[in-house]
Amino acid sequence: MASSSLDSSVLGDSASTPLVFPPCASFEKPYDLDIVRKIVEREGCLEALQQLLASAKKPQQPRISGISKSPIVFQSVIDQLRSVSVQIVEEIEQWQHRQKAKAQTTNFKWRGVNYLLKMTADLDFLASFRGVGLLESLQVLRLTQNPFLAEMHLDHPALREFDVESALKLFGNWVGDVSMRRVFPASRLLFCEREADNRRRQLRLEHSFENPDPDESGSVPVTAVTPPEAVEQQPQQQAKPTAKVQFTARGGRVASGDATICTNPREAAMREDIALSRELITQAEHELGAMRDELSALQERLEDTILPDKRRRLQTRIGNLVNDLKFRSGDLYQRKNELKRKEAIFRSTKDRRGSKREPRAIARSQSSLTSRLLPRELKESVYSPLFETTLMEDEQIRNDLVLRVNASLSKARSEEHKRSLGQSPSNRRLQNATRGEQQNQQLAEDMTAWSVRDVQSFLDSLGLDNGSYGATFRAQGIDGALLALATDRDLEELGVTIRLHRVRILAECKMRR
Repeated sequence: MASSSLDSSVLGDSASTPLVFPPCASFEKPYDLDIVRKIVEREGCLEALQQLLASAKKPQQPRISGISKSPIVFQSVIDQLRSVSVQIVEEIEQWQHRQKAKAQTTNFKWRGVNYLLKMTADLDFLASFRGVGLLESLQVLRLTQNPFLAEMHLDHPALREFDVESALKLFGNWVGDVSMRRVFPASRLLFCEREADNRRRQLRLEHSFENPDPDESGSVPVTAVTPPEAVEQQPQQQAKPTAKVQFTARGGRVASGDATICTNPREAAMREDIALSRELITQAEHELGAMRDELSALQERLEDTILPDKRRRLQTRIGNLVNDLKFRSGDLYQRKNELKRKEAIFRSTKDRRGSKREPRAIARSQSSLTSRLLPRELKESVYSPLFETTLMEDEQIRNDLVLRVNASLSKARSEEHKRSLGQSPSNRRLQNATRGEQQNQQLAEDMTAWSVRDVQSFLDSLGLDNGSYGATFRAQGIDGALLALATDRDLEELGVTIRLHRVRILAECKMRR
């Protein structure tokens, strides 16, 4: 995380050490996209909980349906929230292991916030609804610092141990419909994340006490503020007229004025601003990658869609997504330019402050030498020969792979073009007919092996009732084996009320048996 690297740099950097930011973290689209989707699902559950509790807390309103105040609906939202929360923690933990292997940032941020840290307290609002009847099933639980709504909250002593079996004996095997063997490590990870954040805050607070803000003006002399136990040392410091101005902290440590204090509040604020800008750019790249994946998926669906209404809806969604993608790309470009401007201002400010702190004679004699040696020393400290050699080898391998893939693709296109030119129209029609027969035969052979999603796609392709049957069958868990055995009465019980629609579905199923 950029904040942790910021803390270490604030604690140990000096004026002679230049600020080196880590490279912008790359991302792997499939993994990050799954995490973002689950985060969006969890945020939807949180919003649904707030709406349910707010409507239940209000006085009786006859116009509002009683379904929104049903305990069954509330319990289903709680179960979904608990399940998706555990999945998010598990996938972020796997993502952190991959990021550590690549020496990149290990905190997953969503909208500029460390999401694991957010999960530790974003259910605390439930404590304000204790009198609501919907919370009767949760009255025995502690509703603060309890992200999984279990008996084991984040302050429970069991989380300070590493034994899962003791937690199973203490709390049972299940928390709702989620196993305790999954809830315990997820809770422990959130507990460690919260403790690490508390330690960072404590170190930052101690460091702010140990290093008071120095006077930024170079013309006004600075008076040292010393504690009572250091008063005896003041005559010795004043006895040296040529000594430099010294800053005495509360702990009694003395820092000479020839070194730049890196804990200046302006510099720290600029560093935090730059680090936050980098994190926001990384998050914007995450979102752009997810939007590109969604756009490619919609384009593939559009190619396979025949019905005009569905094509029109897909084209509208694709157009809106393209416009949003262009807008976000422009915003990302502006953010990157703004980051470059901030970095330039920070470097110039740091150089200016360093020149003010150093004596003029030493600055004149060593300015040329420093300007020549600093880039080389910085490069040697950051890039080793082994790293550069490995980087060049990886780049060469990647270029060779790209060339081979492009060559194979161009060869395949040319062969396909020649094959299409050599075929007559009758041969093409015959080939298309045989291809359709093969597809129908494959569908007939595989109908019993269809999943719930395949059944939904099959019903949507029929175009009956605006594609609502597919979602209904999927919600009921109807797969290919059950659909192959379905009768007219079964379809009517599943919600297909129009007889002609049932006849069409049974006819299509009969063709594929």
